[in-house]
Amino acid sequence: MKKIIILTFLILASCASKVKFPVSNVTPGAEITVKTSKDDNGNSKLKLKAKFLTSPERLSPSKKFYLVWLQTKSNGLQNLGKFETDASSKASFETITPYEPDEIFITAEDDAAIKYPTGQEISRAKL
Repeated sequence: MKKIIILTFLILASCASKVKFPVSNVTPGAEITVKTSKDDNGNSKLKLKAKFLTSPERLSPSKKFYLVWLQTKSNGLQNLGKFETDASSKASFETITPYEPDEIFITAEDDAAIKYPTGQEISRAKL
């Protein structure tokens, strides 16, 4: 039984992939990663983590939010929501989407409900 549990864990862990975002010209100290995997229904699970990401209010020009965007293979661009930093300049974001991801990127914006990015792009990763 113990071997089955370990084997299952190894199989599930191997299905996930982790991508490091390139260094940002806007927030060069930020270390951002995204981990992708599939859930039991075949949906894409995305987990973003950032360290040393300055708050958007400290950017020039100042912004209110960081937004996470997903470029999908066949369903266009999706606003996934806010990527909020805490007092220690860390941020995390998790979501499940039925869309097949192609790229994921972060922008600094003043409106969280926009359909298309208008603000400064922080960083982008190909999935």
